[in-house]
Amino acid sequence: TGGTFINQGRVQTGGLSTFGTGPVTVYPGGQAFLNQAGAWNNPMTISGIGSTEGPNGGVTGPGAIRLGSTANLAAQVTLAGNTRITSSSVAGPSISGRITGAGALELTSFATTNSVIVLSNPGTTPNDWNGPLTISSLSGSRAAIIRLGANEQVPDNTTVTLTATTNTGSSRFTTFDLNGFNETFGPLNGGSSTTTLVSNGVGTSTLTLGSGGGNGDFGGTVADVVGSTMNLVKTGTGKQILRGPVQLFGTTTVNGGTLEIIGDYFGIGDITIGNGS
Repeated sequence: TGGTFINQGRVQTGGLSTFGTGPVTVYPGGQAFLNQAGAWNNPMTISGIGSTEGPNGGVTGPGAIRLGSTANLAAQVTLAGNTRITSSSVAGPSISGRITGAGALELTSFATTNSVIVLSNPGTTPNDWNGPLTISSLSGSRAAIIRLGANEQVPDNTTVTLTATTNTGSSRFTTFDLNGFNETFGPLNGGSSTTTLVSNGVGTSTLTLGSGGGNGDFGGTVADVVGSTMNLVKTGTGKQILRGPVQLFGTTTVNGGTLEIIGDYFGIGDITIGNGS
């Protein structure tokens, strides 16, 4: 109950009771590898990119927390500085606890290509960390998929950046999947049309960009999956540039600022431009 402190190196868990009932603190250079399915109810305070393990598929830094199987971070996760969390599982490990604290958050894959992290905080105490979010694949053989499991997982004014290495065969190497849920954040940056994708894989979703008024420049693709519907909304006073293809079955609405689409646009829904936009 007194807590676990990981200063350096990797601690690979043997079961959900590994850390007892106390909090877990991971310092830069340390890693907690949660490799069992189920809810991890230990509050976590974390920072850094993980231990010196690797390289694995060209990736070093397996994250302060590495998620395997269908592990779920169910308690509060506090960022004590810039922090990387990774997944080594295609089964969809998740974070349902509140993510808070001061620092940038990076979500990526490690050891297994097409690894998934599901963000599924039910919203009773919303995520409110105050740094940017980077969604990345750090190797051409380590595609990453970040998927919503509930509405509004990213704090509204957060700057979101998608990055990827050179595409070596997969259709996309970094994917942010709305998965039938709604999301609002600030500027969207990074990416190229062949390596990064913002999509909606199922159902109907609304993606709102520009909250807080910042400027964004995104080179990746924004597209529905066939059979799903994504509505795109631009809000705030800033300018959002979309350089890659935009393919939507839903509506496009500009409520504030400027939405500049440089790439090919294919949409079947209405386009609405508000006063002053």
